[in-house]
Amino acid sequence: KILFLAICLTAFGSFNSIAEYYNFKTYTIEDGLPQSQILCMLQDRNGYIWFGTYGGGACKFDGVNFTIYTTKDSLINDVITSIFEDSKGNIWLGTHRGLSKFDGNKFTNFNDIEGLNEDNILCIFEDHQKNLWIGTARSGVKKYDGEKFTSYDRKDGLSSNYVYSGISDKKGRV
Repeated sequence: KILFLAICLTAFGSFNSIAEYYNFKTYTIEDGLPQSQILCMLQDRNGYIWFGTYGGGACKFDGVNFTIYTTKDSLINDVITSIFEDSKGNIWLGTHRGLSKFDGNKFTNFNDIEGLNEDNILCIFEDHQKNLWIGTARSGVKKYDGEKFTSYDRKDGLSSNYVYSGISDKKGRV
């Protein structure tokens, strides 16, 4: 028993040497965040970190500076509950009042006219056919094919109209 313990300690080093130390950097409003409550985050394909805040809109962080986007920039609402980057590089922002798409230059907003009611957007993801799926807090899930929204809710077989998350698997099933 003692020989086995001695071999293990020799082969793997002492227990103190396996401890890891992390160096965290904290960012606050004083550093440029628009609001202190972060509801969601995303790292986009260019390496920027996007933050969705509770009332301060969205912000993009380049590692040094924060760029803030709010309703003053045509964002549909300043409470950002979900962020997703689609296969074309568009940033989709789910809010308490609907959905905004940012193409890198401007926002396009989606509401009742397009078939997306002003609901709290809880999740956004894309399937293998490039359809966007939007989970809501009261209206089930919406599928956006790039032109129109199709709604699915309890009447269509969902167990609840509250859809907090979703995923498309390797076989394309949602």
